[in-house]
Amino acid sequence: MKLLPETKAFLQQFQEQSRLLVESSELLLEGVRAGAERYGGTPARLHQLERQADEIVHAIANELNHTFITPFDPEDIHALASGLDDIIDGLEEAAHRIGAYRVRPIPSVVVELAEILDDSAHAVQRAVQALAEHDQTAIAARCIEIERLESEADILVREAIKHLFVAPSDAIALIKVKEIYELMEEAIDRCEDVADTLRNMVVKGI
Repeated sequence: MKLLPETKAFLQQFQEQSRLLVESSELLLEGVRAGAERYGGTPARLHQLERQADEIVHAIANELNHTFITPFDPEDIHALASGLDDIIDGLEEAAHRIGAYRVRPIPSVVVELAEILDDSAHAVQRAVQALAEHDQTAIAARCIEIERLESEADILVREAIKHLFVAPSDAIALIKVKEIYELMEEAIDRCEDVADTLRNMVVKGI
């Protein structure tokens, strides 16, 4: 068992997670912008990134089990690693449903949500970088940005779902699109969960 804190190791793993998150969000955005006919390979590529992210979570858990003194509260390390992984999982699940449900054309709201999700992923990455730099001010600023984006997504999804029910013509298509909206909103919500974890780490001292 290691007695000394592996600050650099944990931070590098968090940064790698956030890099995979941004790569995933950019890939999803590229896919939905390209349209249904060119979307095909997006879910499979995202699944590969999601598996890489899972490996990092396992590595962090193993590191925690073998380190006696940790640089941050072990619960916070676990929460941050799990939170980052949850965003990627949610993003990958939304991407899978878009492909599996063969929604044609891809609704403009899906593109807008992918843009918000991508902005949120980049904000998370910058917050993780600020954690590595022990920059509390930057972490706070990025957390505020993430909250703003989450609120923006909430409003967008509420209005989009309301519009779906105005004059529904295909109940099955409506259910599919509604589920995709909600999955994407949930992935954005998970970005806010990560922001909350980072705030807790700041309060405890970083």
